[in-house]
Amino acid sequence: MDEVRLTVVQDIERLLPELPIRLGRAAMRSLERRGVAVLLGKRAAEVRADGIRCADGEMLVAATVICTIGTRPNDLVERLGLTAERGRIVTQPDLSVEGAAGIWAVGDCALVVNRLDGKAAPPTAQFAVREARLLARNLLRRIAGRATDPFSYRSRGAMAAIGHMNGVADVFGIPISGLPAWLIWRAYYLSQMPTFGRKLRIFVEWTWGMFFATDITHFRFTRSGETVGRSNEQLGHHLRAAGDVTGSG
Repeated sequence: MDEVRLTVVQDIERLLPELPIRLGRAAMRSLERRGVAVLLGKRAAEVRADGIRCADGEMLVAATVICTIGTRPNDLVERLGLTAERGRIVTQPDLSVEGAAGIWAVGDCALVVNRLDGKAAPPTAQFAVREARLLARNLLRRIAGRATDPFSYRSRGAMAAIGHMNGVADVFGIPISGLPAWLIWRAYYLSQMPTFGRKLRIFVEWTWGMFFATDITHFRFTRSGETVGRSNEQLGHHLRAAGDVTGSG
């Protein structure tokens, strides 16, 4: 690891903007203690083969560039002809779409205003799950001819892993960092896994990973060209075999 140098480039003045400022600072201190260089307020303008060129003209040399620049809904959403903002369908308080009877929207593709604070619900799993539950209830209410309910939800907190056995979390307004936050993060996601068997398997694998390094000997590395060539060769073999079988009939 002494031969590897990691640099995080963030175009705003803090890390983890979804979490409270104190947790963003805790994450930055943790990264810096482990030798990670954190550059705040710097925007990448161009990715090149030898690194990235920043908007201020500075060139950061790098052998590998990993982009984590966020996501946006599929372009299909904007081609539906529904009212949308920044690629997200604007919904009514009850998750229905105005002017489109029978159409509802939830999750990352929907712009849902939370009645609790008047702000757009963030596109996170925590809010998407609650939106889906409300949608199910409202569909039943609509079928029964009853009034639907608006979306109103108070966040239980937010969590993020920032390395092996290290994380930050804000749980019901309580800031937590380090190993406790990492364990809470894993425990929550484990609780969301379906079936007891899958939970048990993941628990065993995660526990094993806490004490033993990841074994990469099972990974298979092939170049794209080699993979395509091998696939074509295998396809030709199968076609010849099929021809032999057909001819023998």
